[in-house]
Amino acid sequence: MRDIEKAKYTVVKRGEYYEISFEKNGKYLIFLDKTGIPIKIKRDYMGTVSELIFEYREPIDKPPDEILSKLSLDESEIYLPEPLMTLLQNFRFFRIQNCKGNIEIYGIMKNGAKVRICFGTTPPSTGTLTIELNNMKLFIVTDEKTMETIKEIIHK
Repeated sequence: MRDIEKAKYTVVKRGEYYEISFEKNGKYLIFLDKTGIPIKIKRDYMGTVSELIFEYREPIDKPPDEILSKLSLDESEIYLPEPLMTLLQNFRFFRIQNCKGNIEIYGIMKNGAKVRICFGTTPPSTGTLTIELNNMKLFIVTDEKTMETIKEIIHK
């Protein structure tokens, strides 16, 4: 939200909510309800759209401890092999999702290249590099130059 203070933005009332838009490291759309509480934030960066949806929303008129006491954190963990963790450190940002029984990671590397990494049983149909790590198959989709960079990072 601090980025809004530093950027030129527009505010439009759309029915029961407000839409704030601005550009800074991508195009942002922030949707607020009529009381000013965020509903969702969308970001479009180089054609990759990410969306943050606020499932639990409450006015901040209570002490933080009281609000936090109503929430619980999911302490489940996902194990990712060390080479994959090293690779993800070379991303500007990424998102992880479950798609048709596969885990998929979509992201933008620091060089600006778009990358899709799938692990599961079904490989993507085109442009795939397959790498096996700890009995796990990774299917990587990106351009040829980035494929070479990824091979170097993973096989260090």
